[in-house]
Amino acid sequence: KKKKKKKKKKKVQDLSKLAATGSTSRVINLNEIYKRHGDKAGYRNAPLFQNTRLNEALIVKHTLRPHERELVLDNRVVVTKVIIPISRDNLRLGGYSFFCEQQNKQEALELVFSRNDAPENVERDLDVLNEISRMPSFDPYLLRERLRAFGVEADRVYFDISDADLALIEKFVSTEISQLVERAYDFKSIDSANISRKLAKIVLSNEDSEKLNPVRDALKLGNENYEQGMFGWKGILYYKWQYKNILRTAATHLTRMQDVKFVGTSTSDTRHLQHKLRHIITESKQRLSRTASHIEIYNKSFQDFTLNNNVESFRGMILNA
Repeated sequence: KKKKKKKKKKKVQDLSKLAATGSTSRVINLNEIYKRHGDKAGYRNAPLFQNTRLNEALIVKHTLRPHERELVLDNRVVVTKVIIPISRDNLRLGGYSFFCEQQNKQEALELVFSRNDAPENVERDLDVLNEISRMPSFDPYLLRERLRAFGVEADRVYFDISDADLALIEKFVSTEISQLVERAYDFKSIDSANISRKLAKIVLSNEDSEKLNPVRDALKLGNENYEQGMFGWKGILYYKWQYKNILRTAATHLTRMQDVKFVGTSTSDTRHLQHKLRHIITESKQRLSRTASHIEIYNKSFQDFTLNNNVESFRGMILNA
């Protein structure tokens, strides 16, 4: 007699490793945000999603596997995946998921929303989810501005820099703010670098510490606009750091793109692809140049503030960032 093959048990995906990354350019970790800030008034009063399950989910930019492509109507390769944890406190138990772009997700949505959800809240949450899915990445500042333009004013805790990026950016920011530290604290000493590092941690962690009072006073920021100003300044420093990282490899990548050879394509297709490639290279160079110009405006404004005590220009820049 032939032995019956035992059916393989479907493994439940352990979400703890994915969640450990925090929020990044490809992951919005709402579960971690809930654990850190769920007891704060801002989190409760201005949630990203009205539905609790969605507001504690993991939203991921996901590259489709071959067997998943039939779920999506068009030929896209990257989709937005929403993972609802089975347990908010034990992510090792896994969760159920769906793609924002999949054809039939009604069954999945029925597991998210209940009859107790107000229809207008369900409609609002789905609109927000669809808007997020249209974004190429989940860069925290890009995400905030995109949602604000869409009419969604979620609390700032949803747009913090990830812990992984914080560790990398800290040294860069401490160097950037060293001049301000010397000016705000009215000294120049061998210990200023150490103080700059400590203050960089406070600035980046969104902590409202009394240690920053001299910085607040130097920038002439009142209680009503201090958070907004610090958030804007942190955003500028974040993008300046990102730009510095991009520059390290941009020239090499653009040169390699110029040397790309198309194999197995017709003459007309080759011409078309070469034209597209030249356009990408030109556009990339122009964007890098425009970014450099914006950073130079910031640098001049910061220098004018720290060296010439012209606070108005710099304060206006970080408040409007």
